[in-house]
Amino acid sequence: MKLIRDLEERIADEIGDIKWYAKKAAELLSDNINIFIDSSSTSHFLIPHVKKFENIKIITNSVNVLLSASEFHMPCFLIGGEYCE
Repeated sequence: MKLIRDLEERIADEIGDIKWYAKKAAELLSDNINIFIDSSSTSHFLIPHVKKFENIKIITNSVNVLLSASEFHMPCFLIGGEYCE
């Protein structure tokens, strides 16, 4: 799939910056909050930082974020929609 390959290429090219932004974003978090995490390339690297907090609920539109959060057993709400072939 072209979109996935483009995302992987962007991550590979900008890995240092992406990790830095994820770490900085995590500094704005605290316990007992709800956060929305989008489908950006930085989001994947934010999840390991989020696991450090207590009682955070993740809301996302990204299956990749959902899968990453599940690795750390974090509650995650996937905003749904409709899929039709």
